[in-house]
Amino acid sequence: MKEKTAGVFLLTRENDYQLLQETEALAAARRLKVPITVAFAENNARIQLQQIDDFVGAHPSESVVIVEAVDDESLAEVAHRAAESGMGWFLLHRSAGYMYRLRSEFPALPMSMVTADHKEIGRIQ
Repeated sequence: MKEKTAGVFLLTRENDYQLLQETEALAAARRLKVPITVAFAENNARIQLQQIDDFVGAHPSESVVIVEAVDDESLAEVAHRAAESGMGWFLLHRSAGYMYRLRSEFPALPMSMVTADHKEIGRIQ
């Protein structure tokens, strides 16, 4: 079995912002001496689901999944499997209803949604 790893799952290589996220994730992992896996789904929800499912099956508990979802709700089952195996789950730029269920069922695991503050964005505009 592999060592504890951070798995970062992004949308597409065809987007400069996504490539910047990859660059920053790899740099942070180097600084922290944390193993990391980065995968791109090329905007295909089924590919992303399979990538994450493969990661969950191949890595031990205390690994973490960081995902910018192609389709939020399609990841509910794999997020639950990750939590059952003891992995943290972080959603980037999204919110999803299943996160509230996961947090209540697995309160000891790190779980988070990182989203924009729309009130503050509106205030700035």
